[in-house]
Amino acid sequence: MKKFATVVVTVLIAASATACGADDGGEDGATQLLLLSQQTPFTAPSYFAEKLGYYDEANLDVEIRAFPTGTTALEAWKSGIGDVVYSGAQPALLNRWHQLPDDPDRHPQ
Repeated sequence: MKKFATVVVTVLIAASATACGADDGGEDGATQLLLLSQQTPFTAPSYFAEKLGYYDEANLDVEIRAFPTGTTALEAWKSGIGDVVYSGAQPALLNRWHQLPDDPDRHPQ
């Protein structure tokens, strides 16, 4: 079951990155991905997949670049660095929160 979950995460990362324009031209034909990640238990499957060779099995050349927080990883991705951000839910929720129109109920006094 654990391997299945890790493979699912790997496939989702690869599908997301390929849709976002990841590089298909590695030396061995592997799809190259730069994964921006926060080191938390939530992102552990990406590190396990790397150590256990699952990316190689899926013909992926994944470089994981660790960030101190998911927010800094998300900001780096928004500036054009990397193919995929993998972090906890908080950065995505905060990003969405700041994109919502002003609503007095959202900002209690």
